[in-house]
Amino acid sequence: MDRQMMEYLPPVLQRCQDFACLMGAYQGKFSDIWRSLWEIEDELYLKTAGETGILRWEQLLGIVSGEALSLEDRRQIILARIGWWMPYNWFAFLKFLTALTGDRNGFAATLTGFQLEIILKPGWRGLRAAVWELVRQIVPANIAVQLVLVYSRHWELSAMTHRELGRYTHRRIRDEVR
Repeated sequence: MDRQMMEYLPPVLQRCQDFACLMGAYQGKFSDIWRSLWEIEDELYLKTAGETGILRWEQLLGIVSGEALSLEDRRQIILARIGWWMPYNWFAFLKFLTALTGDRNGFAATLTGFQLEIILKPGWRGLRAAVWELVRQIVPANIAVQLVLVYSRHWELSAMTHRELGRYTHRRIRDEVR
């Protein structure tokens, strides 16, 4: 913030050397306070919240974030939880899942009769609990839900050399590598 403490004094006091020195001494702390106020305001809104704000939202909504999710993934889970009461149809449900996973290629969903099958692709497995919670809350009770987790397949990994695969743990190769 470019606020100067001298600007808060009336013009007659701005010309006084004593007040100029006093305001100069306080300027650093004053700037720190303004910066802190802006950071606090950012933490209040979900779109601009940092770690503290996201943690507060999770506490308010009763969300347990596990599997070391990134800040953006946690933000998407909170947005999904807030949007539960919205009316939806099949296309809105797909749009909702797209917002949750970050892109349309992170999952595949099919509805056949009263059977809903959601396939989570590798790389989006960390959102499994959030997707399950979402589905449990908004899908009607007469629809059977199957959540399928797809692991990395051999043919997807065959293009990588042993040295490239050596950078990953077995679990990361199985769950994340595309």
